[in-house]
Amino acid sequence: MKRYNIKDLLNKIYTGVKNYKHPIIKLFAGAFLFLIIINAAYYFVSAYSPGCVVCHYMKPYYEQSTHSKHKDVSCVTCHPSRRILTAPYLLRYIAGSYNPRPRAEVDDKVCLDCHESQDLKKNTAFEMNISFNHSDHLGDLKRGKKLRCTSCHARGEEQEHFEINKNVCFTCHFKGSERGHSATSCNVCHGIPRKVVEHKGFQFSHESYLKIGVDCSQCHVDVTTGNAEVNKKVCFKCHVERTSEFDNHEKIHNVHITKNGVDCEECHNSIGHGKVKMISSLEANCENCHTLKHSPQREMYIGSEGRGVTSVLSRMFAAQVSCEGCHLDLNNDGKSELSEKRQSCVKCHSDNYGSMLDKWISSFDEAIKTISPSITSVRQMVDNARNQGKNVDAEKNYLDDAENNLNLVINGKAVHNVDYAYRLLKNTASNLEGIAQRLGNSNFKAGRSKLLSDGSEYCNLCHFAITPKSIEKFNDEKFPHQTHKQFLQCTKCHSDQEHRKLIVTKNDCESCHKNFDKVPENIKYGSINFPHGLHSKKSNIECKVCHTNTDFTKVQIKANICTSCHHKDKELRKDCSKCHPVQNGTYSGNIASTKGESDIMKTAGVSCEDCHAPDKNVISKPKETVCADCHDASYKGMKAEWTSDISSKIKNLSGLIANVQNSNLSEEDKGKVQTAKKLIAAIKTDGSGGIHNYMVISDLLDKSIKEINKITQNGK
Repeated sequence: MKRYNIKDLLNKIYTGVKNYKHPIIKLFAGAFLFLIIINAAYYFVSAYSPGCVVCHYMKPYYEQSTHSKHKDVSCVTCHPSRRILTAPYLLRYIAGSYNPRPRAEVDDKVCLDCHESQDLKKNTAFEMNISFNHSDHLGDLKRGKKLRCTSCHARGEEQEHFEINKNVCFTCHFKGSERGHSATSCNVCHGIPRKVVEHKGFQFSHESYLKIGVDCSQCHVDVTTGNAEVNKKVCFKCHVERTSEFDNHEKIHNVHITKNGVDCEECHNSIGHGKVKMISSLEANCENCHTLKHSPQREMYIGSEGRGVTSVLSRMFAAQVSCEGCHLDLNNDGKSELSEKRQSCVKCHSDNYGSMLDKWISSFDEAIKTISPSITSVRQMVDNARNQGKNVDAEKNYLDDAENNLNLVINGKAVHNVDYAYRLLKNTASNLEGIAQRLGNSNFKAGRSKLLSDGSEYCNLCHFAITPKSIEKFNDEKFPHQTHKQFLQCTKCHSDQEHRKLIVTKNDCESCHKNFDKVPENIKYGSINFPHGLHSKKSNIECKVCHTNTDFTKVQIKANICTSCHHKDKELRKDCSKCHPVQNGTYSGNIASTKGESDIMKTAGVSCEDCHAPDKNVISKPKETVCADCHDASYKGMKAEWTSDISSKIKNLSGLIANVQNSNLSEEDKGKVQTAKKLIAAIKTDGSGGIHNYMVISDLLDKSIKEINKITQNGK
């Protein structure tokens, strides 16, 4: 056999090519031209979406796309393709080494090529009026992950082509969150719900609860189903034995989501979101037949629907105690008696809580009974003002608010939420007084029971049964709590809006204590020089007998308290002038800075007791016939005649003063008018109606009437 070496072989090939170069060139040129034609044909045909299904097994995706918003967009517009170099892929397809399963990535830049004209920074309305912002999700990292357009716009077979996949939203917002919570917050998507909703026969408003920080999970116990976990077997769909980085979540998400745009739910199982389970106290049973019969009670329990009052969640509701937790039916008679409700308190707490419930009921019943007539009075004021042609629309609105709040306490039962009921009643009283003042009746006071007028009584709703913590120090200084409780109302130091909150400051303490380092002697009280030491030290009278508990600068003592000592003790009533200097001055002729003659009775040596305590035992106001007791029957009507004469002259003088135009008076005339006013004031302060010195008072009035009348005549 003839053997060829390499050199000979190459020479023969070269000679053959040289001899047939033209046919060979034509062959290669034809093949190259054929490939160009095929590539060009593919390039244009591939731009036509139906052509994709010729080679790729993607019929479901193609059919989705034809019914989507992108139906007029070809596949290659969004999906990356190497349409210029067709030959290698054609050879792979012919050889059977081509993977027909499509996995086409869509880059964010491709989306923005078309959508850049849209302002992605604007909020877009999503389902249930959720405000969604694209730039916020595509810009910053979300939970440490870089999101892409395809993170939310899914390509799964169960969704329309490139539509939003809500499961992805739930996976990101709820994965790893506590029960009833989201990774962000409910308000991020839902905002503050403002619409009143109805749940199984119960009307409910969310807004007021969210304002005071009530967590959504208080009512919406479960809001998701599923857990969006990743099963390690999922990795084997694409990888083989490549799970070493399974727990490296940051790397896994970076490779799969950020770099390759893998759909979240290709790895995570689904997680659902909705109103899955709600707190039992909001689940109805009786309402299946009795629609909305217990709305007021539930509104009170939850602390809603009051007007002008911040919502206050019942502590029992916050503890998720259902209606049946307190409304026991131990007798199986279909009713919940007070004794059974009382037993429910004792069952969970202690024996004292039974009496606490009784106090709640009695205190609020008294408060409602006291304030209710004020509603009628103010309504009459509003009606009268309207009949006079006044615009009372604003007052009517305030009155409606007051009635609404009072009715909520009555119908909703205050015991369901004593804190909220207390605020509603205080608001009602304030509204009523405000309306009266706007209508010109500044002296009107709404009926306030002890609960609404005494700050300690509110605290005692509970603390009469629950002993408060013993406090011996405040700001590291000795603080006798019990001693302060004797003089001050609880709300002087403690807030009645927030339990256990202190509102007292160091300045408050100093403002009180600096005034009592030394009790002032002989302070002016009305017309009396009051000796503190004589009363507090010598007589051992407690400060709070005379002063209010909340402000020691204010005096609350009534006249009968003073007289209970001074009018009964013979030693104390020896000198009446100490407590009655004005009356003593009038009796002695000193009236309105005018020195006159003493009363004829004083000149005759008649003492105060001769008229005010004729039996030398009980001091009292003299009877109309007191003069006849010492004189004869003709004096019987003298007291009435004198008081009637003085009253008539005062009325006459007051009328003349009212007609005087002060702006046109000389300084002398102005002095006369002022003297006349002081005279009237002195006579009224004396309180005897002129009896203590009739002759002098009558002459002074006659003189003033003559002077003021002359001024009036000159003014005309």
